[in-house]
Amino acid sequence: MSSKNKNLFNALLIALLCVAITLFVVSMSLVYIPVFDIKFMDDAFVAAMVMSAVIPFSQSFPVSYVLLQQKTKIARLNAELKASKDELDRSNRKLFHQSSRDDLTGLLNRRYFMKALAQQRRDSDRGGLLYIDIDHFKTINDTYGHDAGDVALRLIAKCIERSVRHGDVAARLGGEEFAVYVVGAGQGDIGAVAEKLRASIARIAFSPHKHSVHALTASIGAAGRQPGETIAQLLKRADQALYIAKKAGRNQVIVAPPPIRASAVPTSHPGAGGDTIPELIASTHDEAVTRQRQPSHPPA
Repeated sequence: MSSKNKNLFNALLIALLCVAITLFVVSMSLVYIPVFDIKFMDDAFVAAMVMSAVIPFSQSFPVSYVLLQQKTKIARLNAELKASKDELDRSNRKLFHQSSRDDLTGLLNRRYFMKALAQQRRDSDRGGLLYIDIDHFKTINDTYGHDAGDVALRLIAKCIERSVRHGDVAARLGGEEFAVYVVGAGQGDIGAVAEKLRASIARIAFSPHKHSVHALTASIGAAGRQPGETIAQLLKRADQALYIAKKAGRNQVIVAPPPIRASAVPTSHPGAGGDTIPELIASTHDEAVTRQRQPSHPPA
């Protein structure tokens, strides 16, 4: 039954119910209230019954039908509105995914990675950052073509996704550079996390052509976040560690030491011929970073 016919049927039932109630009330009033002085089933009684039936029916039926039609229309509009809202939510999620993700690898892009880092800083001071640079990636593009380079980047992105835990934040920053924020990692264990990822990347089976195999390796700069350290400071320490890893031969992990406070460095008096405080800080920092360099491992 269509909604229109259903509403007609329901309006008729309501009108008949109104008529029945009205007839009952009027008949009881005419018979049992002496002031009317009307006999049961005489002409006045019949006329009163007819009017009691016609008037309620003529009013209740159209009113009920209109109200039921409006109810049906409102229900249909609500259903359409819900469907439109669901579609809008799906479109918003799709747009957010497209705007926040790297098109090639599906990892977060640089913009949203920085937003995620800011959120992590608000949630907790404990965590570690890995800066990852694929070694000699330009050689892959120049030798095998950009399509092969894209395949290599996807393989590395998948390797990173498999290596990180749920809750960690992984991103492709651009080109052959990736980054991972390891939630809850400290200065003491961020190096082991980075080394495990480096070894996993070295085990990737990359075949740019049918009968050729090209080893993929990565240099990683790691830094454990210190209490009160800003995201910019953490990024700078990890970037410096990555620079050292690349200069030291690549395919290795460098863990940046905690920031060195100026108060912990001996000062020299002006004119005494000694190093200045900034020079001492820089040299001590470089030595500490170099001492924490992980040994290089050949790719499996």
